[in-house]
Amino acid sequence: MAKVYRHFMAWLTFFLLLGCTPPESSIATPTRSSATTTSISPTTAPTYTALAATSLPTQVPTATLSPLGEIQPIENGYVYLGDKKEAALGFNLHAGGAIGSLLYYGTEMVDDADYGRYIQFSPYDGSDQYLCNSSSCFVTWGWNPLQAGSADGIPAKVQEYRRWEDGLYVKALGQEWGIGKGMSDVVYETWAWDHEDYFEIHVRMSHTGQDTHTFAGAESPASYFGAAIPVEYGYTGTEPFTADEIQQYHMVTGDMSENTNPPIFPSESWMAFGDSEGNGLILALPPQPKVTSQWSVVFIQNAYPDPIGYISPFAQFETSPNFVFDLTYYLIPGSIEKGRSIVYDLIPHTTWMFNLNSAEGWISSDQSMEVRDSTLSTSLSQVDSLTSMPSLNFYGLHFPTVSVSAETPAENTELCLNFITLADWDWSPDKTACITLQPEGFRNYHFDLSTNPAWISGLVTQIRLTSSIPAVLQLDEIRIERDLYGWEFGDPNNLDGWVAWNQLGPLQGKDGLLVGSSMGDDPYMGSPYMGIRATDHSLIEIRMRTEAGNDAQIFFITDKDAGWDETKSKHFATSSDGAFHTYTIDMSGVPTWTDYIQQIRLDPMVVPGTFELEYIRIGTR
Repeated sequence: MAKVYRHFMAWLTFFLLLGCTPPESSIATPTRSSATTTSISPTTAPTYTALAATSLPTQVPTATLSPLGEIQPIENGYVYLGDKKEAALGFNLHAGGAIGSLLYYGTEMVDDADYGRYIQFSPYDGSDQYLCNSSSCFVTWGWNPLQAGSADGIPAKVQEYRRWEDGLYVKALGQEWGIGKGMSDVVYETWAWDHEDYFEIHVRMSHTGQDTHTFAGAESPASYFGAAIPVEYGYTGTEPFTADEIQQYHMVTGDMSENTNPPIFPSESWMAFGDSEGNGLILALPPQPKVTSQWSVVFIQNAYPDPIGYISPFAQFETSPNFVFDLTYYLIPGSIEKGRSIVYDLIPHTTWMFNLNSAEGWISSDQSMEVRDSTLSTSLSQVDSLTSMPSLNFYGLHFPTVSVSAETPAENTELCLNFITLADWDWSPDKTACITLQPEGFRNYHFDLSTNPAWISGLVTQIRLTSSIPAVLQLDEIRIERDLYGWEFGDPNNLDGWVAWNQLGPLQGKDGLLVGSSMGDDPYMGSPYMGIRATDHSLIEIRMRTEAGNDAQIFFITDKDAGWDETKSKHFATSSDGAFHTYTIDMSGVPTWTDYIQQIRLDPMVVPGTFELEYIRIGTR
């Protein structure tokens, strides 16, 4: 069994090769509005005050969504969404409608020096070859359809362009990036909305070919940032959504082909490039099917014609005939600190402290909500509710308690928590828990849901608060308390962030199981980002059925050591009698199981065959 994470690092290497720039003479350089490369002046940037979410994200388009807006003439160059004097997102209609510009008070934040840059989706084929060196760059280059154009300077062609009041739609034929490859078998559709403080982008990749491009990673999206914002910002800490201090990074390379920076795990689902004063551009990506928790971030010093920043979240999938992949992301220009409060409005999470004076996605039915001094206040009654953002998607079994820090001046107020699940979208009385509040200032209260069958057995998607009598409620904090970490595989469309990394067929959800097949003697799959304290989570319980083999292995990485190797692993014996078995792996005896566990890897078997996982749980001894 191979003991290195070679599959993912191999893909990472050629992902980063896109930073190699073809000779200048081969590039058809696009044109866009002129912009300065000076620092952004915080005195001219608008102020974001989040008494509530300034505007809500658009519902993610479904597979049946048709183009929106009125058809427009296809121009030869950039069209912009927003106000070019303040903030405007630019789409190059001479380059497949790809995003190649974001102007913010005169500063250009996106790099479009060649068609391999821009901000665009970039998939690959696991069975193809990709080569870029000094003698042969992008000549041996497999399936890699881009929205903008090719390495030999051929732009992708826009088929349709539409506008409406605060958005636009573009449909384009993808162009293969490799030299001489021509038009691709992929159609890209882009929907974009201007929400005043941020831009929402939804991209759909539709594979029109009848062939299969085997399981591989995809830059989702590959994002290139302008030279005016060279500093890397983000949050990869273990206290997400608590307004813990924003971090700066120094992930730098001279040339992308020699980049050795490891993957990064943004625990709040955003990263940014900015200037030294903390103004720049945030890329935020909500959890969604096939998207992993691993990102790449690097500043490329020797890029031509200017240094550039690069951020790319990774997705992984097989592109089968008629395959469709949807991706939603957000671009937030301006103060990174204030932009983070918008991230808190957009990205689902389960701890709400309101420390950024953001409503963090909560909505009051009577519009009475406001957030000041890290406290949310709202009017509640039996019909007036405070409702969380949707798609929280946590397993009630792992979170048996919801805690609130609350105050109300009304006596005898009963505060009730309602919830809905993936299986039952009705706000019904059987999915309710209530507590009685005391009018004695802020106090901590706990909803015990451990005996509610719908909560314990379900994937909870949304919660809301109501009260027995009309009352004004002050909330300091709402926290869904985790007792157990793990994955129950209850959503067939979203495998809880697990992805196949090596010698595995595509993972599938079926009847509450994760089903996979080994294609060799070294199959393995990777978890999403975890960020759990090792001393609090030392037992791994796996319920699994395998049809062959008798050995499996757990690997892990920590916040202090991100290398996959034998020293951070443990074998466990398995049975292949065709029945489900529960395996308990005690990691406390592994000397390297320390600090914070960022991610685990499961090698379910060491021979070809199928396996089924009912759950993976991580708890205390």
